[in-house]
Amino acid sequence: MTQREVGSDTDSFESGVRAAILQDADAIVVGGLEQPAVIEAAFRAVEAGKLVIGRMVAPDANAAIRHLLQRIECDDQQSARLRVVEALHAVVAQKLIPRQSGGRRVLATQLLYMTPYIREAILDAGSADNLGDALVRGRDQYGTQTFDQSLADLVIAGEVSFDMAVKLAANPLDLELQLRG
Repeated sequence: MTQREVGSDTDSFESGVRAAILQDADAIVVGGLEQPAVIEAAFRAVEAGKLVIGRMVAPDANAAIRHLLQRIECDDQQSARLRVVEALHAVVAQKLIPRQSGGRRVLATQLLYMTPYIREAILDAGSADNLGDALVRGRDQYGTQTFDQSLADLVIAGEVSFDMAVKLAANPLDLELQLRG
């Protein structure tokens, strides 16, 4: 395993990714997919057959994909969408939620895997901003899940209070109906 730290081992994330490609790394972890040049280097690594694990600051998978699409340097937005669909395998978004019993927080996750539903939603510019339905539809078959589904599971397990889950839910009414019904 080789690690490169920006500032001491490499000048930038972009040059670090380029060097990892040249060294024939099997997997590359990029600490920040924020700048267009770094995103382009990560795409080149994926296209060269490398596993790229990247971190992006975003509140959820929808926002992460939206930010990624906005930062891809491409003349045609549909080409950018196709490039994301071909390269992306999964997005894991996470939030730490206060436990019902106090103490350490508990992890709520949103899991997006490149399912046919997700692929269709990303390619369709009109539905790409709302991947929630695709995540809900893919839960049983593919293991995708929304934050609200994760919150519901945490309430059922007794880890998070009902009130806290409803407060943090993207769609509080749906979550309340799901938990009460």
